[in-house]
Amino acid sequence: MSFRIRLIYAMAAISAVLTIAGLIGTFYITPLEVQRIGFTQKIFYFHLPMAITSGVAFGVTLVGSIAYLVTKNLKWDVWAYVGAQLGLVFGFALMVMGVVWQRSTWGVWWTWDPRLTSYLVVILLYGAYFVLRSSVETQTERARLSASIGILGYVTVVFTMMSTRILRSAHPVVFSLKDPGVEPNMGYTVIVALLAGFTLFAALLMVKTSIENVSEDIEVLKDEIGG
Repeated sequence: MSFRIRLIYAMAAISAVLTIAGLIGTFYITPLEVQRIGFTQKIFYFHLPMAITSGVAFGVTLVGSIAYLVTKNLKWDVWAYVGAQLGLVFGFALMVMGVVWQRSTWGVWWTWDPRLTSYLVVILLYGAYFVLRSSVETQTERARLSASIGILGYVTVVFTMMSTRILRSAHPVVFSLKDPGVEPNMGYTVIVALLAGFTLFAALLMVKTSIENVSEDIEVLKDEIGG
């Protein structure tokens, strides 16, 4: 068994342990704000880590896109592609949690809050990333155009992160440099859940890049044999 495979197994195991620890902290250790939000307040402990992890995933797309434009190495395009895939997976889970939370808190399934609206734009833009990739057959042209969207898309990610601070929003600012905004037990639980998300993301990133690299190599061989 190669070192990469062992590392993937280790990351997956660590993520599982941290997820269980996060669930224990969420449902048995942290306080319940019954009067303000109710039981759905527990969504927060995985909602925030999902948001951060999706931002990291889209950051991988940003770095891979820039690296491809600089080096023209298709391996970087693979990293950008996988980062966008995982960003959408975590982002979709984030949106579902957010919709359930706001239904309980605000009494509606959807509101055009700046944070929610801007993140919807993020999801739609990275969705367009995959539509573009499926419509372009040439590898280099597909990678070049995808890199442009990958870089542009991260601008919307940054705006979403800052939206509650620069625009009036019903979505709360949970953390700030002056005030952590949560009790210690709540903060520890969020950190554990965040580490669980990071390790799961790292394991999936390694698995998916390996699969995509093999697929790319097969396509190159097919082109050479066909030629």
